[in-house]
Amino acid sequence: MVDDDPDTEMYYWLDEYSCVPVWYHVVFFDLRTVSRAWLKPNALCSFKANLDNPIYQPLSRNKFKARILFAKNQAKNAITLPVADRLKEYSFLARWKGRIGTPVDVDCNRKDKKRKTNNTRHNIRRELTQSQKELSRNKFLKNSSIK
Repeated sequence: MVDDDPDTEMYYWLDEYSCVPVWYHVVFFDLRTVSRAWLKPNALCSFKANLDNPIYQPLSRNKFKARILFAKNQAKNAITLPVADRLKEYSFLARWKGRIGTPVDVDCNRKDKKRKTNNTRHNIRRELTQSQKELSRNKFLKNSSIK
């Protein structure tokens, strides 16, 4: 599911010379700990359009079959929810049980699009309180245009 990256507070990256996103931040449905990644658009496909496609069905002898079926059921439930409710239940912030650091500043004008590290050599994170976590989630829900 396309989701906001808590490190950058963005769910996509634009190319320097284009308005078309070249990377999307996604969170994976899974039975285990929540995970996320930045993927290129050609690595994404519509879940609804491919729901019954046999290529996306787990093989009967697949050791990941239970995890795949669990993730598929979560995704089926997610598509029935309004976007705000979907994000409240399945976003990275909603499912991550560990500490969440403060977002870093991103200089979108730099060619390499590396993050600034807040004037320190190392990117030091501080733990967010539950209210800060909630504020960040609400800000994303308010500004989200994901469907």
